[in-house]
Amino acid sequence: GCDNRVKGKKSIGVKWSWGECNDNVQVGVAASRKFADATDQGSDARSIMNRHNNEAGRQVLLRGMRFICKCHGVSGSCQFQTCFWSLPRFSSVGAELKRMFIDAQKMRVEQDGLKVWSVGRAETVRSPTTNDLVYYEESPDFCERNVSLGIEGTRGRLCNATSSGVDNCDLLCCGRGYTTTPRTRVERCRCTFQWCCKVTCDQCTVHYEEHRCN
Repeated sequence: GCDNRVKGKKSIGVKWSWGECNDNVQVGVAASRKFADATDQGSDARSIMNRHNNEAGRQVLLRGMRFICKCHGVSGSCQFQTCFWSLPRFSSVGAELKRMFIDAQKMRVEQDGLKVWSVGRAETVRSPTTNDLVYYEESPDFCERNVSLGIEGTRGRLCNATSSGVDNCDLLCCGRGYTTTPRTRVERCRCTFQWCCKVTCDQCTVHYEEHRCN
């Protein structure tokens, strides 16, 4: 929405004024609290975790608000500026959330509120801030098969040795390595259009390598 509460207001001693329309982020934040937190009003660990992480995400947006000014004047001289607040770029919000996800802290609920502690160092207990994402239980190991959790694991999975995506062998095979097998297949090639009206193709033998996770 458009926040025009400061529309047309001028600064004191500086040649700029507020622009026509600021991004009305506070309305969006309030709506998000009503919508995203509506199903997590309990006192159990999952509800507390979700409420905290929802708020942490909203604060990333608020911290990233940008103050943008546009110049006006003869021949682009910037004699006067129109300024407004704008939402951060989606990519920058995503990058910050990814960083917070990687650095997420394990939490526990105590009588005096939510606490997190550092794992792998001398235990330091503190209350999490909106700069922290938290979790209350470890994620299962998706690399190995776990029938009770419905996890198939990645052993025997096809992977791509040259990909930079999630199907990359080093990533998908969880460091166990992979086996490469020479393969051949027959596929259509050198196709041409014949008047009228059909396409004729040759049959070509293609040699390729198949990679599967160990």
